[in-house]
Amino acid sequence: MAPRRRACLVCFVWSVLGFIFGLWLHFRFLTYRADDVPKLSLGPLDKGGDAFLFVAVLSSHKNEVLRNAARETWVKLGAKSKQRVAYRFFVGSLGLPAQTIADLLQESRTFNDTVVLANTPDSYGRLTEKVLMMFTWAAEHYDFQYLLKLDDDSFARIDLIADELGTLQQHKPVRELYWGFFSGRAPVFKMGKWAEPFWYLRDYYYLPYARGGGYVLSYQLVVSIQKHRTDLERYFSEDVSVGVWLAPMNIERKHDRRFNTEYRSRGCFNSYLVTHKQDGFMMNEIYGSLEEHGVLCEREVRSALSYDYNWNVAPSKCCVRNLTDADLKHHSSHHASSSLFRRNGL
Repeated sequence: MAPRRRACLVCFVWSVLGFIFGLWLHFRFLTYRADDVPKLSLGPLDKGGDAFLFVAVLSSHKNEVLRNAARETWVKLGAKSKQRVAYRFFVGSLGLPAQTIADLLQESRTFNDTVVLANTPDSYGRLTEKVLMMFTWAAEHYDFQYLLKLDDDSFARIDLIADELGTLQQHKPVRELYWGFFSGRAPVFKMGKWAEPFWYLRDYYYLPYARGGGYVLSYQLVVSIQKHRTDLERYFSEDVSVGVWLAPMNIERKHDRRFNTEYRSRGCFNSYLVTHKQDGFMMNEIYGSLEEHGVLCEREVRSALSYDYNWNVAPSKCCVRNLTDADLKHHSSHHASSSLFRRNGL
């Protein structure tokens, strides 16, 4: 065979093989499902398909550094709790390059803690859809009492949160729990990154909701959202959406200043259960202080004032920002119609 014909034949064979491999990759990632990820983690937090507290961390394919920082810091605190704690990072994959998806799957196999959501875009504009899929996965794969939703740039005392929820559970609460730092007068954005062009529920402000850096939902609330997910209105902000979905429900809304979960941090105080807007260095710094000195902050710092939520007035008057968290211990305020926590001294 002439060298030229042989070269053409080799090129043709490689082209066919490349085409077949490309088809295989395309089919592989289109048919991938989140539950292809191993259901049980090998780390210290995950002891099986059940957990008292399930920690669901909303993450991005770009934030491997934050996931690694979390694994080396606050994730380890779960082993110190009296309760069984499990966690997962959730990353969307729809529309991502094949190599990026392959890297995420390798991370999932390595750490056994990353759920790659197959049919969910990993974009800021689709966070609400991503949270719905995250809740769905959690409800279908784990039997838990409470779910803690976190952003991947949040540092959480999951040991203290789980233990406090365990104390609450001993009193057999009669209402489902929605626990976090609530806002009732957040303005509706009509332009820019957070715009809600089709908001019609209330003039000027969103409905009361817990800020998205971290909040707790009891199991039945997660299941209710999961069951009705096809009928729920999606708003641009995932935390606003959760507040709307739960608005008609007769539940316990617990506003707690220990959740430092707004779009900017209020500072560093040792009483905080969740601290939002942390990078990897800051997580390691806080964890190091906790391990060495037993406190989150070597020096407590206030960068913004806080507030108690007044459930007895209109939401637009709910939140007068006139408090410092410096003297905060175990303080929270609750929906006016709910007295369970007050009766039990929690």
